[in-house]
Amino acid sequence: MLEVIFLVALIVLVCVVISTMRRSRDLTDLHIEQAKKQGGASQPPPPMLPKEDKYDRLIKLKKLLDEGVLTRDEFDSEREKILGR
Repeated sequence: MLEVIFLVALIVLVCVVISTMRRSRDLTDLHIEQAKKQGGASQPPPPMLPKEDKYDRLIKLKKLLDEGVLTRDEFDSEREKILGR
């Protein structure tokens, strides 16, 4: 019985991964098509960072600001890049 539950869970996980990969590919294709229509270069969108990575980078960036390594303008510029604005 436990083997059946494990097998079903594994199948569901594989389906979720495949669905996510297809969605990502479709979004990339859509971005390329939109760029071609606008006459821009067909570059894929920048990779999405996991939320933890974004927050970790923001914390490190704030620490550099507090230590005087970065100016406020440099901090704001890098923060916008991290947040993708």
